[in-house]
Amino acid sequence: MTPMQPVYALVRRFCQSKQGVAAIEFALIVPVLAAILFGSLMLFLLHQESNRAEAATFTVADIVSRRSTVNKAFLDTNYAMFLKMLPARASDVTFRVSSLKMKAGKTEVAWSYPISPLGPLTDVNALSGRLPSIAEGDSLVIVETTTAYTPVVGFFGLTAGQFANVAANRPRFTAAIAYSN
Repeated sequence: MTPMQPVYALVRRFCQSKQGVAAIEFALIVPVLAAILFGSLMLFLLHQESNRAEAATFTVADIVSRRSTVNKAFLDTNYAMFLKMLPARASDVTFRVSSLKMKAGKTEVAWSYPISPLGPLTDVNALSGRLPSIAEGDSLVIVETTTAYTPVVGFFGLTAGQFANVAANRPRFTAAIAYSN
């Protein structure tokens, strides 16, 4: 008997043994399943936050479009309502409500109400491709918002970003919504 024969016998028995196979398979599969579970949860939470931010933007646009005149107090109230509709984790929120008119074939800003750090809308071209067609003499109410998001766990390449939403509605009961101080 050579000194290596007991080692060979031990290796042979180890290779033929079926004990512990389930534990090894479990140890190999659990990290993959956990990663899939957490990844799905993170994507769901991001999708949910995105939908809430979009719904809040469209809700404000719809409320403003139902008025014939608006003022600072009314728009401040809509901003406060917008913030309440956002997820609790929302941060770095921007908000701007503007009225656009089509005059002589050109889209002009009738009025704009920004919340800092945004300034008033002056360049309509910044919204090109995101606005519907406007008929001559018609107007639109535009609500622009952004909301920062941060993934709960920063793996799978998901990093912090921003949800940017633009809602455009035609005034419901008047040709154009007036802004009064």
